[in-house]
Amino acid sequence: MPSAHSQLPPLRTAASQASILNSRSSHPIDTVKTTLLTISTFLLSNEAKITLWKSPATDGFSVSLRMLHERLQQGYLAPSLLKPDPTSAATSPMVNALTNEDKTMDTNTSPRTSIAMGNSPGTSPRTPKKPMARPLEDFEDLYYVLLSTIHSQHQMLVVRLQSAFNGLADTMYPRGPTIAQFDTTLHQAWDALNDAGLAKTLDAAVRRARVKEMHMDIAAQRNCERITQWDEKELLRDLYRDTDTVQGLEWIGGWAPCMIVAWLEEKYRAIFRKEKEAAKLLEREPLRKNLEKEKIRKRQREEWERSMGTERREKKRAQRESEGLAREFMVRADRVQEHGRYLKALAAADMGLPEDECVEYEEF
Repeated sequence: MPSAHSQLPPLRTAASQASILNSRSSHPIDTVKTTLLTISTFLLSNEAKITLWKSPATDGFSVSLRMLHERLQQGYLAPSLLKPDPTSAATSPMVNALTNEDKTMDTNTSPRTSIAMGNSPGTSPRTPKKPMARPLEDFEDLYYVLLSTIHSQHQMLVVRLQSAFNGLADTMYPRGPTIAQFDTTLHQAWDALNDAGLAKTLDAAVRRARVKEMHMDIAAQRNCERITQWDEKELLRDLYRDTDTVQGLEWIGGWAPCMIVAWLEEKYRAIFRKEKEAAKLLEREPLRKNLEKEKIRKRQREEWERSMGTERREKKRAQRESEGLAREFMVRADRVQEHGRYLKALAAADMGLPEDECVEYEEF
């Protein structure tokens, strides 16, 4: 039974919608971005060093802190804030951009995709902006995965202490912080993420972005003639009449870490599927290029063989013509000789000489 001195204090209750409603202050947007990036960088820098447990393997197609942090740094845009709905004109602007299939609904673009760079089909939309220059709503999923990661690491430390695998004085990695020190840092990061002012600012940013996407969804349905102009006006009036009722953050900080990750996996499922397909095509690209080169070489070889065959045929035709002319010359020469013999015979007969003597006389 572990002693009371080996126990770690529990994490405070996660922020909720009720807690931010009671908060009168909110943090500046840049402060929220800096806080999220600082905590993310700290956790990732320690992730590769920790020796108490094995670092989770990531392949770029599964949700993790590293994956979402890198996507944010590399300019990948977040999925649509709208709930997936097969009947909606704007089911997912992200998936539409990936598949490049919805050519008739150019207005069905998330505010996030309006700043996207040109992308080839099958690749996710990206922006050239650095994280600090991007809208705050793009940090939403990073916020969720930070909550999950901190909660998960705290739970693992608690289990190791309760199982007597480690003590509070043990270090997380050689020359690193002790378990007690690291857990204190986790508490500080958790408290910062669940600060009412930070959560309130992030919640407001996500709500504003969701309202924009809902507006664009309504406009897209009008362009597709799924609704009338009167319907569009009524829907927009209802939307902006009370924007406070629109969903902001998803209050999932109290969920188990595995549930948060599973929820994010479902959110990114369609995107990962398309990106995997694009990655497979990219892997096969060198093989395709080699096959194309081989086809070109084969075509060139066939053309060369055809040209050489034509040249050989021309030579044979010229040879046949030459041989034909030679045969014709020999035939004509034989005819001339035959005619000469005939004339000699006539001359011999006229002179009353034998043909042989006439020939010898002429030769003489």
